[in-house]
Amino acid sequence: DGKGKGKAGKAAAPQQSQEVLEHDQSIQDDVAQFALTWELDEECVEELLQQSEQVIRDVIAGFAPREGTNSVRSLFFGYLHSVVKNYKGGGSGGKKGGKGGK
Repeated sequence: DGKGKGKAGKAAAPQQSQEVLEHDQSIQDDVAQFALTWELDEECVEELLQQSEQVIRDVIAGFAPREGTNSVRSLFFGYLHSVVKNYKGGGSGGKKGGKGGK
C-alpha cells in the first residue's frame, strides 16, 4: 500500500532566524580552525556559518586583530557585519571594516 507522499513529503525545513547554511566539510574545517586561532566562541562560529561561502572566505582571509586587542569577539562581529554589508551593497564607500585596535 503506497503511502508515499511524493513531492509533498519533501517539504522545506522551517525557516529559522539562526539557520546555519550547509557548507562543505572543508569550509566547516576552515571555520573551526579560524575559531581556534582567534579563540572565538560558538556564537561567532554559528554567525559565520550563516553567511555565504564567499563572505566566510573573505572574513577568514581578512580578519586579523592586532596583538593586545581587548575584545577579539566584538571586533570579529564588527568585521563580519562590515563584510556582509559590503556584499549587500550597503557599504559607505571608504570604510571596509577595522582590522585591529583596542
